[in-house]
Amino acid sequence: MSSMNTLRKRGFVAALAAGTSLGFSASPASAGGKTCVQDGADTTKVCVEWSLVADPDEITDFTVNFADASNPDIELITGNLGWIVSSEVVSSGNPANIGDLSLAPDDLADDFEVKIANGSGAGAADVGSIILTATSFTGYSLLEGGSISGDLTGDLTLVSDSGGTGGTSSGFTIDGAAKGNITMEDGAGFTIGGAYAPGTISEKIDVAGITSGTMKIGSVAAQRIDAGAMSGGILQIDGDIDGVGVAPQCTFYITSMVSSSSLRGAYTQTAGSLTIEAAVILSGDLASGCTIDFSNAKLANASISMGPLGQYDLVGDLLVYEWLSSSVFLGDDISGDVTITSDFAPQSFLLKGDLSPAGTIDIGGDFTSGTIDVEGDILGDILVASDMDGDVNTDGKLGSPPAASSSTGWVPGTSPSVPKR
Repeated sequence: MSSMNTLRKRGFVAALAAGTSLGFSASPASAGGKTCVQDGADTTKVCVEWSLVADPDEITDFTVNFADASNPDIELITGNLGWIVSSEVVSSGNPANIGDLSLAPDDLADDFEVKIANGSGAGAADVGSIILTATSFTGYSLLEGGSISGDLTGDLTLVSDSGGTGGTSSGFTIDGAAKGNITMEDGAGFTIGGAYAPGTISEKIDVAGITSGTMKIGSVAAQRIDAGAMSGGILQIDGDIDGVGVAPQCTFYITSMVSSSSLRGAYTQTAGSLTIEAAVILSGDLASGCTIDFSNAKLANASISMGPLGQYDLVGDLLVYEWLSSSVFLGDDISGDVTITSDFAPQSFLLKGDLSPAGTIDIGGDFTSGTIDVEGDILGDILVASDMDGDVNTDGKLGSPPAASSSTGWVPGTSPSVPKR
């Protein structure tokens, strides 16, 4: 195999038989060997590069199927830690589609690190699916940077090996929508829809965790997002959260949140401009320093649960712009801060334990209706900035009310457990 970058064109045997002269262009290899393949009609060019000096062989190292010339399938065979793949329109050089990007490893223990890129630009427009695993595969796969300018119309699957290496997608961006199921080990650094683009998830995300980076999504229309164990990571939804089916339309399942982790919804939007429907179920305490941040969103048909039975504590912070009457909260003790910027009208806000001395429920507008039910003691503060027509109930004891003052005092006609700010 030559160490020159090569270009092959499908149908060359038939062309030579017809006496047609074909020209092959070659240029010196850069960091690694590179092979480009075109379909016979000169519609789409696929380029495949890797970290070795020799050019990857189309038969033994990878294959390209041009059965649909506008959506060629790419299959990687030989393991390599520097695969770079791209598809472009021959006539314009613009990103072209990829049908399916998959693995057919000749050694099931090989590892595959893949980048979808064309120089510094997007490596493809739409992609049908990215399935970087195979039956009995014991190696790992990951996406390392790169982007596609269109949609991922099918599934994305990345896997780790037995040692926990791989299964990540750090730096990879889908500029458009993701319409299939997304499965990976760590979502840190993975972006759908960029910071402000209308990227949309329409099925399911399943990641084992999010570590020290941000998994960013433009907007969500999914049934389920499993964020796993969040350890210093951020799951950020820049826009709307509006799934499919009956409310709550999208459910976030989070195993744990520690080390300043954060779930953010409607994060880049104007405060109060979006009404979102979602359920958040955290299977453990919301640890100190961690946040569930819907501070720009109105919650409707929403629920936030510290455990499916409300058996865990809110030690970190919960931020909401406005809490509408169809939304609920369920938890045990609160020793963190619950901050409602505007009005608060919960269908149910139930603490199965205490509002601890360090805990605060701070309502920046009206407590218009609904109840705060505390099965334990109210030892922390419930602050209401304006009118209070809702109720606060407790089965335990009340902490001593603060001395009346212009800023924090008991308001005649309100519950003695609720000082007004």
